[in-house]
Amino acid sequence: MKTIPLILVISLCALLLPSSSSRPRALILPITKDASTHQYLTSLKQRNPLVDISLVIDLGSPNMWIICDSNYTSSSYRPIYCQTPICSPSEFFNCMIAYCPQFPGRNHNACVTLAYNLFYNRPTHCELAKDTISIASIDGHSVTLRRLIFACGDFLHLPGLADGATGMIGLGRSKFGIPQQLAHALNFTEKFAMCLPSNGKGVMFFGETSIPLCTPTLLVLRQLSSEYFILVKSIWIYDTRVRINNTLLTIGKDGNGGTKISTMNRYTVLQTSIYRPFKSAFIRKARTSNITRVVPPVTLFDVWFRLTKESISFVPVIFLTLDVTWEKDTASFEITGSNAMVQVNENVACLGFVDGGPNPRTAIVTGGLQLENRLLEVDIGSQVLGFTDSMLEHGGRTSCSNFNFNPRP
Repeated sequence: MKTIPLILVISLCALLLPSSSSRPRALILPITKDASTHQYLTSLKQRNPLVDISLVIDLGSPNMWIICDSNYTSSSYRPIYCQTPICSPSEFFNCMIAYCPQFPGRNHNACVTLAYNLFYNRPTHCELAKDTISIASIDGHSVTLRRLIFACGDFLHLPGLADGATGMIGLGRSKFGIPQQLAHALNFTEKFAMCLPSNGKGVMFFGETSIPLCTPTLLVLRQLSSEYFILVKSIWIYDTRVRINNTLLTIGKDGNGGTKISTMNRYTVLQTSIYRPFKSAFIRKARTSNITRVVPPVTLFDVWFRLTKESISFVPVIFLTLDVTWEKDTASFEITGSNAMVQVNENVACLGFVDGGPNPRTAIVTGGLQLENRLLEVDIGSQVLGFTDSMLEHGGRTSCSNFNFNPRP
């Protein structure tokens, strides 16, 4: 158990000290949580002249896509054409056939790629393009990149996104993922970190963050996927192991199974044969802690308890034991209190895990609730995910919203 959150806060503040080098050590973006959809959003400046845009964060998507409507005006916008080396036949489907007038998103012979909106439930075709973006560095200056590649779409891509969002920023393992593009342009390592807020403003870093206290676990690759997977070895409710078919926890030859780290689900989704014994074990352990179960209404959740915000910390701790790196055999991803429960009203909270059905492609998909208020660091080159315990474990003295975006002079 990590018990030194103050060091974590100090280390984050230290990231804001100016670098002696002219090249920024890392870039920084804010994260907010939309109250209606529970989606995580960031904002950056794009185009020439620069305008602010709001994007939904998709941890596993291979690219960034933005709506190019009639108001998209930029002197630095350039479509990527089919004859260029960037437009590889192995990654792109066809070439744009367009007639006059031509405009951003509809240029004749432009390279066409896919944009992913999981809320829309299917990928759609977009023009591949490049344009200027500006992102703050950790020393307080703005860094301008004039050729960031993205997918330029239309309003058909917007269904399901939070109000005000005009696209999605993909952080997945792809040469057009934002971490890789920034690393290539600024000579960074292919690394990024994020701290998802439950409220207020969280933070996302690209580059050398040097975040301490992260427990490392190996990322598992799934063929032809830009998403991030980890190897969960077992699930525990405090000191009780949940009895499940462990073959579901590994990715099979058909690509099914395993555990995906995702920002696109509100709550962790478990395959039915995992969810049922998990739910039963949690209920039994809660009963031994004298936590009263409440008969649920017909909702997304079916495990409800009589719990106040103050008493929610007494719920049983959930442990996911993970395959880690060279240091030791396993580590535990702990899910406690407000990361496990959804506070419905002043006196009732429900278990923030849902039944994903009997045949999902992925056995476990983490939800945003379980990732909030802890630091996650993804080292793409080394294929390692680092994580900390929830900051809220330590008396609520700090959270992802405590980050100071005003650099020291």
